Amino acid sequence: MSDIHASAARTSRLAGQLLNLTRLRHLALPAEHEVVELSALLRDVVLEWAERDMALQHDLGLASLPDSPISVLGEEWALRELIGNLIENALRYTPAGSEITLGLTLETDKVVLYSEDNGPGVAPEMLERLCQPFERGGRQDTEGSGLGLAIVETIAQRHQGTLQVSNRLEGGLHISLTLRQLPTGEADA
Repeated sequence: MSDIHASAARTSRLAGQLLNLTRLRHLALPAEHEVVELSALLRDVVLEWAERDMALQHDLGLASLPDSPISVLGEEWALRELIGNLIENALRYTPAGSEITLGLTLETDKVVLYSEDNGPGVAPEMLERLCQPFERGGRQDTEGSGLGLAIVETIAQRHQGTLQVSNRLEGGLHISLTLRQLPTGEADA
């Protein structure tokens, strides 16, 4: 009975991810984006995920965030989905006990949202393919569908962001999304 329940849960998750990817790829861009305070959103999503059973075997955390609010123009629901997919991807593809850290860094008029882990990383020849639907970096030992990073890339494109996926020198994966930061005056308007 538990096998049937687990299979139904996987099928439901796959169907949900396929619907999200299709919706994101075919949804018209909004006439106006909203101001999203990215550091607060990141903090909320990481705390939400840290309480899930899936995260209990990992060290999921936040790097020190900038002191001042970091605002971008975007769709809050989509950015929430992006962060959740980064976290879920790291939880699925790293072994228990791995460290997974999310954070924000500032670069002139840009903000970089990143996720990094100390898991096994990905074979260099697979890096370019990781954002393709159903690509799992050659891994067959997980229950992942290979849609998480395809969704992340689609959301990055909707926000005119730049997504980069690379292996860390010390092991693990580093995924970063660069977005245009709103100047303080624009964010308050």
